[in-house]
Amino acid sequence: MKRIITLLILCMLGISLIGCSNSDINSKNATNTSNVKGQNSDKKTYCDDDFIKDIYDLTNDSESDEYSTNTDFDKLSPEEQEKIVKEQIVSSIQDKIDKLEKYKKLEFENKELEKLSSKYIDLLYTKKDLIEDGKNERVNSNGQKLEGYPSYAWLQCEYQECGLILEFANYYDLNMSDARKKDLENIKASLEQQIADYTGSDKDENNKNVG
Repeated sequence: MKRIITLLILCMLGISLIGCSNSDINSKNATNTSNVKGQNSDKKTYCDDDFIKDIYDLTNDSESDEYSTNTDFDKLSPEEQEKIVKEQIVSSIQDKIDKLEKYKKLEFENKELEKLSSKYIDLLYTKKDLIEDGKNERVNSNGQKLEGYPSYAWLQCEYQECGLILEFANYYDLNMSDARKKDLENIKASLEQQIADYTGSDKDENNKNVG
């Protein structure tokens, strides 16, 4: 059960525009209004705000009990427990991918945010692949998995995800309380230290999975 709790902890790591218009009964003003509407309809539609809103929704969802289940783990074997937890984690990551993947094809006004959005989506795919391939856990010098201990690649993914969320909050108006931001900064610092101290034999191999 300790292994299951550890896995859960590892994986729990997210604007409305008001417009107004005035109209005039004068035919000249009506024509001008029509021209303005025509010009507005020709403007490009960017997805910057929508992306940040979706990140906000996802990060808030992450604070809820998204891995909850009615399953009685005490009645299951360790293998069955691990299978259920793995399926829940993969499903959660896939939900995020499904919500954000569209932004790969949409246009951002801020090109730096566009690059960061693509990086974040790619990172989610990497995390999903690591879980599905069983490469999210540390491997010791004998080639044995240390179940419940994160791999080097997984630590890097978590570190990068924390960094991206903080960047969205600091520079792209992602709404986040100071307390939550401080928590993320502390988690990021802890992950950085774990990466620096890492001794698992999977370090070189798993490091290739993270761009």
